[in-house]
Parts: sequence; C-alpha cells; structure tokens
Amino acid sequence: MSNSGLMLYLAHTGPFSSLNIITAPLPPHGFEAKLEFDKSVTLNPLEVYLVAIEMMSYIGNNLKWRDPIRTPISMSAYIFTTECNIKPVLNPRNRLRADMAVQGLYRAGVAIAQDGGFHKLRVGLLIRDVLYGQINFNPITHPGESVTNLYVDPLQASSTNATSVMADPGQIHDPYDTKFTIDFAFNGKTIKSQDVFTSFLNAMAIAAEHDNWNLNAYVPAAPSAAGEVVLSTWTVGAKDNPRMSWLRLKRAFLLIWERVVIARGGGGRPKPGWFGEFEFKYDGVDIGAGRLLRFDAAGNNTHATAAAK
Repeated sequence: MSNSGLMLYLAHTGPFSSLNIITAPLPPHGFEAKLEFDKSVTLNPLEVYLVAIEMMSYIGNNLKWRDPIRTPISMSAYIFTTECNIKPVLNPRNRLRADMAVQGLYRAGVAIAQDGGFHKLRVGLLIRDVLYGQINFNPITHPGESVTNLYVDPLQASSTNATSVMADPGQIHDPYDTKFTIDFAFNGKTIKSQDVFTSFLNAMAIAAEHDNWNLNAYVPAAPSAAGEVVLSTWTVGAKDNPRMSWLRLKRAFLLIWERVVIARGGGGRPKPGWFGEFEFKYDGVDIGAGRLLRFDAAGNNTHATAAAK
C-alpha cells in the first residue's frame, strides 16, 4: 500500500446489509473480510470485472468447498495491467479454504461495484481475528512477464475492441464439451454493468459450494448487490437430470459472461447488448433454462438485456 494514498477501510462481521446479499452459502462462523482500498492507484475497470469473475470460476471449477488453498493463485492475462491473486498464510493451523476465498472475493466484488471506483485493493480473510490469507487486486508493472494465468481458456472471448452492439439471439458451444450448448436471446430493458457483474459473481459463489458432478443443478435466485437484478436458473426434464450437473452450470455462467456480456458488450465496461433468457441443451435436448430480470421502482420485473454504465 502506498503510504500517501487515501485508504478506505471496511471491516464486516456477521450479517450486514448491502454486502451480505449472497443468498447461499453462509460464511464460516466468525468469518470477517477486511477491505483496504488504496485510492491513489487506479485499475482498469473491465479488467477488474474480468479477473474477479475468472478467479471465482477457477475456484468453483477446481476446488471443493472446503478444500485448502496451500499455494498462491494468480489471475490475469498477458495483455492486462491488472491481476487478482489469492495468497494463503503459511501456517498449517490456519489453513485458508476455498469457502473463505469465495466469500472474500464476493464481498470484494460488491464493494468495488458499489464504491464506483476501481482501485488497488487488499482483502484480509480472517476467522475470529486470525488472518488466514488475503485477496489482492493489483496493477501489473510489466504485463505478461511474471503473471501465470491458471485458467485453461482465460478471457479468450473477451473483446475490448468491439465497436457495435449485437442484439440478435445466438448460441454458445462449450469448447470442452461441444454437445453442451447455450441458446440466448435479447429482450427488454437496459441494466447497469455493476448489477450484471454482482449478479453473476453471486451466482458463481452459490454454485461453488456444490461438487461438480452433483446433479439437478440450479440457482433459484442470485440478486445483484443493489437487489434490482436477479439471475435465476432451473432444470428441465426428469428429476436428478444426469446431464444438468453443477459442472455444466458453472461452465454456463462463465461462457455466458465471456461470450455474451463481454464479447458482445463492447470495450471499456460491459455495455448494451445483454440478453434476457437462455436455454441449456445437451446433444440437442433441453436440460435447463434461466433468465435475468430487472425490477422497476414498483417492484415489477422486466426482462433485462443490457449493461449500461
């Protein structure tokens, strides 16, 4: 941290209002996330959104809920000037776990979105005032030289050069399982980029609790931090649908984020071009569906389609 920078210090313990929107799972007993912003250092907004989502996806796909995190994890891309990293404390008695990292990452994302600024950030992960590890959002001095991206296909679909908004429906194919497809359609009102971001981050946090090969995967409600937007999914077909696994739902969230929100949204931040509804299919058979809803001032819902601001 820069000594000359203005720091915003936030400590949250137990239930709290706007930063405790996450619908499931509950944090470990005594869990605390301490956030320190260094407002003298500004980060690229789109890159902050991207590395946070990619880190959440990496944890959810590769670690079980209470797996220990023994070594540091870094998330960035060669062309980026921003990275997110998770660093455990090297103490076998205070072992950082995946569930703690998920909770800390979610709260960091909400604080970033609600603060309206994108600055260097340190998040201390504690239980009963004992530090287990930390999450950092840092600038990279020399992009591409010392950062290892642990995700197999990080940010490849993210376009920062798009100049037009695509509003046509489309289909996404999972590159790792081409029988798994996602149909999406645009329909409705615009919504803010921070609402899309925090709703997706919430959905990924909820999904991270579940083992990849458990069945009947769905997220009934993942509200944005402001509570104005909700991402929800459900299964289609027989109970315990063997094709609607949590691994596929986790992949779906990442693919939709990369291939629709970012790739079709334009550069800078996610922009108009968002969708309202989507269907999950395996080998041409419906296995699930979902939608993104925005609630107006009267509490009525409308299909949300764009992330603007």
